[in-house]
Amino acid sequence: MPLQITYSQGGRQELIRTGVYSRKLIVYDPRIKKRWTRKITKEKSTGELKLGDKVIYRYDIKINGKGFDIYDHNDELINDYEMTFVMVD
Repeated sequence: MPLQITYSQGGRQELIRTGVYSRKLIVYDPRIKKRWTRKITKEKSTGELKLGDKVIYRYDIKINGKGFDIYDHNDELINDYEMTFVMVD
């Protein structure tokens, strides 16, 4: 089963409160039934997705370059994922 990755942008309530549209990365691994949500705050954002203290995935997002890479715990690039882009009002 491939990873399910959602990149979400928007949100009127946060725009009203902060003046900035929020960006979020949501990663769901159906094998272990775990969902991670990360708020993206920089034009390039990197991070780790952990289960307890163990790093399961690393991600690298280049928003201007429209790139996205996700790596497993062995730092091998994962190509088997479903990507969804969502604009929220």
